[in-house]
Amino acid sequence: MRTLRLISLALIFPVIAWSQDGGGTADTGAAQVVLSGTVTPIPFPTDTVDAEYARRAGVSAVRQWAADFINRGVEPKRFAVLPLSRDIDGGYFTEQVRNGFAEAAVGTDYALFTRQDDATFNAILDEIRMGDQFGDTMDPSTIQKFGKLQGVEGIIVGRIAGVYSGTANDGKGGIVKIEGAGKVIQVRVSLQAYAVETGQLLWGGERIGSAEMPAQEIVIKRDWIFLGAAYGGGLLFLLLLLWVLMGRLKSSSRPR
Repeated sequence: MRTLRLISLALIFPVIAWSQDGGGTADTGAAQVVLSGTVTPIPFPTDTVDAEYARRAGVSAVRQWAADFINRGVEPKRFAVLPLSRDIDGGYFTEQVRNGFAEAAVGTDYALFTRQDDATFNAILDEIRMGDQFGDTMDPSTIQKFGKLQGVEGIIVGRIAGVYSGTANDGKGGIVKIEGAGKVIQVRVSLQAYAVETGQLLWGGERIGSAEMPAQEIVIKRDWIFLGAAYGGGLLFLLLLLWVLMGRLKSSSRPR
């Protein structure tokens, strides 16, 4: 009987399996995903799987900043975006700042300098230190050099201020979760806008974007429970019936 019990338990509960959640989603609004547990800085740029989700989070942060900046209605109105410090992939986030600015500026008086191949623009950039301290070198005299560019009244500079990972409970899916919490990547982007005529800081700020990565979790699927119980119960019944029949056969074969 002990053997039969062990067999039945093994048949009824073969329902635990590894499952993979869907793809991560970027937080494109002002509300942030709250990280829980240990928040760990990530070296960036990185070649790990975190990089793709860092891109999504960074784009979210950039769009937040651009929308906030345009809504403030500061003067002047015509800006050029300088390459961001700690950028990746040949200027990925710099291009996203330009895209975010252009999208937020639709229907307004703001305009963006788009001639990135302009000789004067590139010559000025060559004079500027383009390392991690790029933002710190933007003194008024340096900023005013961009006044040579026709139609440019202000510049936007910035850097990727930090990339972090943590965990957050996603609460998704039609399954009973045993354990697991989604990993969240957060990117902090710091951007400042200057007037080229005076070198004055017009406005600046840091925004945080979040993207949730897929989490590998142990799950129990409800339909697996029902199927396991049905097949396991049926097999257990057959084993018990076989045991009874064997007992009767043994008793009938004994000498009388």
